[in-house]
Amino acid sequence: MHVGTFRPLVGSSFIPTPPALAGKRALKNTQNVDDNWCFQYSILASLHPVNRSTHLPSSYVKFMRELNMNGIDSPVTLSSIPKFEQQNPSISVNVLVHHEGEIVFFAVLTFYTIRISAILASIT
Repeated sequence: MHVGTFRPLVGSSFIPTPPALAGKRALKNTQNVDDNWCFQYSILASLHPVNRSTHLPSSYVKFMRELNMNGIDSPVTLSSIPKFEQQNPSISVNVLVHHEGEIVFFAVLTFYTIRISAILASIT
């Protein structure tokens, strides 16, 4: 018999962008080291693009009240994304999970005005 550890897919505080993805220069990775609001920062970074300091939480924290996070704990789990979408009806979220060099697509099958894709990097 083998026993494994269950590790649900959730966000967290800052995780460095894996080198294979960093080289693409197509991702924003907010360096939130004092909180677990990576999901919120990724949504706000898509809604409010900035030209400088894209990696700093202070670039987005002023917009935090725009998101209805009632009843959603941080870090946000994949299972909480449908609730987020219901509470924020103009936003639809796709999540790409990067794990051991592979990218797996997780999509919530809803259609809203704004579609945001986020990458969840896992620590192995």
